[in-house]
Amino acid sequence: ARTALSVLQRCSKIVDGLIVDLLDYERVFAQDAQLHHAPFQLWELLADAHAAYGGSAVTRGVRLVMEPPPPELASVEVVGDARRLVQVINHGLSNAVKFSDRGDVVTVSLVEPSAEEAEEALRLCREEEAAVRQAER
Repeated sequence: ARTALSVLQRCSKIVDGLIVDLLDYERVFAQDAQLHHAPFQLWELLADAHAAYGGSAVTRGVRLVMEPPPPELASVEVVGDARRLVQVINHGLSNAVKFSDRGDVVTVSLVEPSAEEAEEALRLCREEEAAVRQAER
């Protein structure tokens, strides 16, 4: 019962997030979107998404697997807009489950990027942050 309640709570957060997403969509087009930077554990976001989409995967006959993170990444805290990242993770995981065939395996994992991948991600983040700041002016 406790597990079911936990999944229900996570799912209600997702529904709440979807409503907020719709409102955010309007804010983006009105150039009024705001990012909320705060520390969070990335692994927890992935674990929540895995729990939330597990039932959907079972219903579709897809196996949803969560690989344990490498020890050095398990408790890493990052700073960013966790709600927006949850939107991206949920969208990606939802699509992965939805577009997988019965019997397929969808794996959720946390890996450390290569130096080149990390540099590219930072470059893209800086460009996006600059665009958001420009839109805020």
